[in-house]
Amino acid sequence: TILQTNFGERPFQPNFGADLRSRLFENFTDEENAFLIEDAVTDALALYEPRAQIISVDVRDNPDRNYLGVRVEFKIVNTEEVVVLDTSISRIR
Repeated sequence: TILQTNFGERPFQPNFGADLRSRLFENFTDEENAFLIEDAVTDALALYEPRAQIISVDVRDNPDRNYLGVRVEFKIVNTEEVVVLDTSISRIR
């Protein structure tokens, strides 16, 4: 839910979410954009899900289809359980 939510979608919580859909039309050939997406995911999860310790964030993109794939690997705090979350963001016309 955190990664799928854009800023301003939650009433009374305008900064909730990772705002990833706003990055779909950015220039994906620029490695800086992938870094900014990874940073947004890491910041949002650190702020809104303190029980998750981020291990890695991998960004996959397909600019021809306006698709953004994010793979997050994290460990649940106080356990040894490692979870891999795959999510995709795409524009719907």
